[in-house]
Amino acid sequence: MTKNNKVIADALKSSGLKQIEFAERIGVSRSHLSAICLGQGKASDQLTELVTMKFATVIKTENDKEEEAMYRQKFEDAQQRIIQLLDEIAALKESVVKKAGPTRKSQNGG
Repeated sequence: MTKNNKVIADALKSSGLKQIEFAERIGVSRSHLSAICLGQGKASDQLTELVTMKFATVIKTENDKEEEAMYRQKFEDAQQRIIQLLDEIAALKESVVKKAGPTRKSQNGG
């Protein structure tokens, strides 16, 4: 499937319209739209530009959802790594305190 065909197929899917309704809105036959979506027809650059302009909000919304999910996962991974690092720091501090023994202040009474 060409990039143009994918743009049109994705816009159709995201729009929630039936093929016949979508085809009417972009000025092609339902059979031509079907062929484009199946990768059997070729969408022109002009048709793809028209779909992109008419359905930009729908296309952008889908892209935003995918991007948001990706960044959400990265954020959650980063949070987990921060927790791991804080646990490691706490363990290291505890280890240093045990190895160092009592401090001079506590040896001198205060």
